[in-house]
Amino acid sequence: MALKSDRRQARTRQLLHQALLELIREKGTETVTVTDVAKRANVNRGTFYLHYRDVPDMMDKMFEDVFRQIQSRTVAVDPRQIVLCGRRNEPLPVFVELLNLLKSHAKLITVLLDSSAGLNYVRRFRKQVLEHVFSKFERILPGDLPSRVPKEYVVYYVVSANMGTILNWVETGMKLSPYELALMLTKIMTHGPLVSSGVMDTDFSAVPPPGD
Repeated sequence: MALKSDRRQARTRQLLHQALLELIREKGTETVTVTDVAKRANVNRGTFYLHYRDVPDMMDKMFEDVFRQIQSRTVAVDPRQIVLCGRRNEPLPVFVELLNLLKSHAKLITVLLDSSAGLNYVRRFRKQVLEHVFSKFERILPGDLPSRVPKEYVVYYVVSANMGTILNWVETGMKLSPYELALMLTKIMTHGPLVSSGVMDTDFSAVPPPGD
């Protein structure tokens, strides 16, 4: 009985989620009501309130669910493995898995980013990712060891650059496959933007301008 009840509740949440995404695309976030969502999902308001307090609470819980899935993948990212994959011209497998996850939630992520709360979701996501990456760097390079560049600047650069690239991928319709983007991110992380773009050679000598 419990399993059947769990499946029914999961099915109800799925209907509510689909209804909310459709309504936000049609009306925007500001005017969507609980009644709108319940009616579109073909459930009563009481059923809605068994799962969520209101529409903003529903959006937050949907965001948190996706973020927990993302976080479970990012804990496996090791900067040292990125370099090994980059030198073999292979994408980091965790990057591919993470981008496939994002693509599977493309509708939800696009709606959340386009909503009035989109910037807030990005900031929350960035804050949690920064905390995680700081923790990773602390384990790899403890505070009593010398660093060529202050760690906080390295972490902010890495997180901001990767998030900006992924957000652009989402906003432009995810035209590259997760594999292609993962390989691109791995190369940039390994060689840096100047070498990856061809501005500098791998021996760090400047590439001469055309015609020289």
